[in-house]
Formats: sequence, C-alpha cells, structure tokens
Amino acid sequence: MPTGTRNRIRIAYSTRSYIEAKEITIRVPAEAAQHYESASEEKRRKLNALLGIWLSEADRLTRPLYEIIRDASKQARRNGLTQEKIDDL
Repeated sequence: MPTGTRNRIRIAYSTRSYIEAKEITIRVPAEAAQHYESASEEKRRKLNALLGIWLSEADRLTRPLYEIIRDASKQARRNGLTQEKIDDL
C-alpha cells in the first residue's frame, strides 16, 4: 500500500478510570482513521477499549489469534460492550 494511503491515529487505552492510560500512535488505513476521527467520544472510548484489550493480548502470541480475538470479545462484553453496540460502531 502506498505511503499516502495510511494515516496515523492516536489511541489512549483505559477500560476503567483508575487504570493509567497511555497514548500511542499506530498506522491504519485512511478509511479506518476517518471512521475513528469522525466517531463520537463514546464510540472512541469503546474502540479504545477494544483495541487496548486486543493489543494487550496480542503480545502473548502463544495462543492462536482467533482465541485472542474471542477472549477480547468476552472481556469487552464483561465491560458492558454488547454485540449490538459493536455493530453500531
């Protein structure tokens, strides 16, 4: 993919207010960046939580990726993020 077709978005991850958040920068396709930038603050918090969970688990790649995604989805549901809310994103 040519360099000009990717954007960077900054993500501050924290699923609970008492967990320290740290801002990072990642490269994403331009369309993904546009969706994130145009999302409401609430949707951004949800996306940050999902990405944070996934990134936390991705470091432990001793498990297959589908298990990591499944477990991240379960954790998101435990934190109140339903499939309906995910579909609305």
